[in-house]
Amino acid sequence: MAAWCCGTEVSKDVETIVSMSSAFGETAADPWNVGVPPSEAFIAVINKATEDMPAGLQLDICDGRVAYIADLRRGKPTPVLLYNAKTKEARQVRAGDYLEGVNGVRGDAKTVSAALVSSKRLELHIRRPSLFPRRVVREKGERLGLDLGYSEHGSSLVINSIMAGSAARRCAPDLAVGDRIVSVNGFTGTGMQLLDAIKTPEQLDLIISRYEPPPSLDVGICVSAAA
Repeated sequence: MAAWCCGTEVSKDVETIVSMSSAFGETAADPWNVGVPPSEAFIAVINKATEDMPAGLQLDICDGRVAYIADLRRGKPTPVLLYNAKTKEARQVRAGDYLEGVNGVRGDAKTVSAALVSSKRLELHIRRPSLFPRRVVREKGERLGLDLGYSEHGSSLVINSIMAGSAARRCAPDLAVGDRIVSVNGFTGTGMQLLDAIKTPEQLDLIISRYEPPPSLDVGICVSAAA
């Protein structure tokens, strides 16, 4: 089953997410840098003209724990794009990164996203994702067994729960609640498009994004509703 609620905007920067239900093995072509050392963290300092000026991040806060950067807002020079233009690539803010704090404010995704309008100078605590491939092959009559969340303007599917005895649990037992599916059989797109792509194929080659904070970092509790 699947259920969702529309994304809403928080502090002009945040696209909030939702809830939806549905669900790879070996490495395919690697535009995601799968296998690159994960969980690298750094601070990006950006400056805004006013406190309430959007930073230029489209955030997906669906899992409640940590804000996911679904995309960078484009079309005009935003503070984040201006920061990236003068920063080495290794320290640029990217779509797919996790925003785990702003100006020292940490906590759940909504708390952190609200801090984006707290000051004209923002210290963004960025953490790169851990990316890995998993293959799930459904046997005849077998359910995929994933309850997924997605955002209308997002670019991933969030795993809210995993059904025991399902294809996902059998083929990829290390999948965890909070992981994000960012590619399905080489296809990327919006959350709704990814959900459509995952529904029917018997074999699913998935790229998974995982937020892996250090053990000492306290993140918010993820609350999800099963569909």
